[in-house]
Amino acid sequence: MDEGKKIKILVVEDDEQTRFLYNTKLRDFHLEIARNGVDGIDKFRNFKPDLVITDLTMPQMDGCSLVRGIRELSTSVPVVIVTGINVSDPLQAEKIEEALRAGANRAMTKPFSKSAIISVIQELLKLD
Repeated sequence: MDEGKKIKILVVEDDEQTRFLYNTKLRDFHLEIARNGVDGIDKFRNFKPDLVITDLTMPQMDGCSLVRGIRELSTSVPVVIVTGINVSDPLQAEKIEEALRAGANRAMTKPFSKSAIISVIQELLKLD
């Protein structure tokens, strides 16, 4: 990354309150927000993000399908799945595994702290 260049993050999230939280917690980054996976693919093409954060369960196109679509366009942009599903339920945990198999780099559960999401961003983008 060039010094002084804001890191570009595409956030794909259908829940308005969660979008607000991303805007608050990630205000030091250049964010582009998509409300579903279909919109996310379009914005991925045009915005050319450094990293993608996406919900898993969304209307029109879920997070797994979005990850597959992103991986058809780029294998290098890190993708983080953030979900509110119950990971202790084997059927729901399988959805996370599916997203990771599709090419997501990391999975996190909601709610998340600012420090946790920043830490994941820093790790995946190899920032200090």
